[in-house]
Amino acid sequence: MLKFETTANIGDTIKAFDFEPRKDAPGSYLVGEVVDRVINGGAKMYEVMVTESTNEMRIGTLMYVPYETFMDFDNRVTKVA
Repeated sequence: MLKFETTANIGDTIKAFDFEPRKDAPGSYLVGEVVDRVINGGAKMYEVMVTESTNEMRIGTLMYVPYETFMDFDNRVTKVA
């Protein structure tokens, strides 16, 4: 099983970071509703409708969040209440 594969289900809201936040770089992230679970290019991912992001151009778009990456860290993907 992949690291964040069981974090969320369709209809849940998640927060996903692009890279690990640090003191000098607070991090780039998106928040949105999981609308599907897909396999894209052989990788398993959440398909997310973005409602909040550090990059305003993402808001209102569909983005893909992999269940696992080579640079994973704890809490890269979290379920939002």
